Amino acid sequence: MTSYVRKTLSEGEEVIACAKFHWIRFFWPILLLMVSIWVLTHVNKYDEYLFWEFFGSFCLIAYSIYEIFELLADEVTLTNQRLIAKRGLLSRQTLDLRLSEVESVSADLPFMLSTLFDTGTLLIRGTGGSYLPVPKIWNVLKFRKTVQETLNPTLTPLNNFS
Repeated sequence: MTSYVRKTLSEGEEVIACAKFHWIRFFWPILLLMVSIWVLTHVNKYDEYLFWEFFGSFCLIAYSIYEIFELLADEVTLTNQRLIAKRGLLSRQTLDLRLSEVESVSADLPFMLSTLFDTGTLLIRGTGGSYLPVPKIWNVLKFRKTVQETLNPTLTPLNNFS
């Protein structure tokens, strides 16, 4: 449980589940960071474009580090009273819904790779048109099932197909 959820918990509220994010979220920022560092360390000091190579590399390194921290700041938590989702570090998108206000929670697994890596986008819709997609959640189907069971505890699995 991270600081945003800890700050917003009310008295008597308990955390049921926290969504875990997949490592694949960090693939592009880390790849960009590694390429930028490689370019920075392999610049020819006699190159006429030396300033621009350094400047470009530093900008890409700063952007990659910002993206990594931006991704680390995301969180989705289910409590016994609310569903709380927060995206972003400097500019935040938050969705804080009482369980009675949650209209639907669905999972989007767009590619075969999503199924292979067991990752997907959690789509949270609340009454009144509120909507927040949270990408690259690890085991998104299990988290969605936990939310649905919390929303409607009377649901029973279908064991008889006749």
